[in-house]
Amino acid sequence: MTGRLLAGIVAVAVGIGGSGCSIRYAHVPHVEPVFLKSQLKRSDYELVGPVKGESCATYVGLWPIPLWFVTSNEGSKLYGVGTREKAEEEAAFQAIDTSPDADAFIHPRVYVREVSGGIWFSKTCVVIKGKGIRMKTDQELSAGSAPAK
Repeated sequence: MTGRLLAGIVAVAVGIGGSGCSIRYAHVPHVEPVFLKSQLKRSDYELVGPVKGESCATYVGLWPIPLWFVTSNEGSKLYGVGTREKAEEEAAFQAIDTSPDADAFIHPRVYVREVSGGIWFSKTCVVIKGKGIRMKTDQELSAGSAPAK
């Protein structure tokens, strides 16, 4: 009797913990990136074109052993941060990196795809799109002119 009860409890726990799901959503972040906290005047920057960055991060948990790690394009980290945060951070960097003239980007749109395997696995892929901007130098601002090309 005790064996059947224990087997039933284990079956329910594995069923609940092993259930997975898949989620897709898109959003505009509520908070501007740290490097754009101050209000910019349109005369402080110029648009350099669209930028786009993509990244994925994967979480693997070895439960019931309290051991987990997060892997991403940058590598693996034991006891790493959440997959969405890591993927968004890397995608934002890649978005700026797609344009050699971009210093930052504005009007970001974030598209997220998450797949979960309960407490043992999850994978999050993020695509960030925005408008790349180049900050004008002090010299350009004081002269009120466009950059020399």
